[in-house]
Amino acid sequence: MRDWTEIETMYVAGDMSLQALAEQTGISYSTVSKHASAGKWSEKRQGFRKKAENKALERARARISAKLLKLAESTELAIDAALQALNDPEQFRRYIVTEGCGEGVSATSEKIFQKTDTKALRDMAAALRDLTALQRNIYGLKTSGEKVSEKIARERLKLEQKKVEHAIGDEDGGESGVILIPERRRADEEDA
Repeated sequence: MRDWTEIETMYVAGDMSLQALAEQTGISYSTVSKHASAGKWSEKRQGFRKKAENKALERARARISAKLLKLAESTELAIDAALQALNDPEQFRRYIVTEGCGEGVSATSEKIFQKTDTKALRDMAAALRDLTALQRNIYGLKTSGEKVSEKIARERLKLEQKKVEHAIGDEDGGESGVILIPERRRADEEDA
């Protein structure tokens, strides 16, 4: 006796055709086809694939969400560290100095000078700019410049749509709302 449940499972969960399934099981194609039609194997296969696809998408979403969460947390920590460094009034006057002690020996120490380390200041500003941009990207926040650009783009689109509407109205013989003013002749042509 044939195990039709197992044969159905082979078809639904697999990717072989009914013809290939018939050949593999040693059953005639017409018999396999009748069972497949009666049992709605094709619909079951589609449902099985859809479920598998949904599970894969959900796992992918979960992985991406976890990575974004880690990235957001890391960015927050980096911003906090930068802000903490900025709270130190001597942060940009502190230098690492290596001094010779004689006989080929040197010592490295930290010293505070009156001169501001402008390179460190620029580096900190660049780091904060990059971290802020990263944070905006993670949370989908737009800068004021991006908002203005989007507003301008929307207004341009509306104007283009109106132009198209007017052009279509002209083609249909309707009123386009455009007033045509005859071109003025040049003064020298009027005199002639």
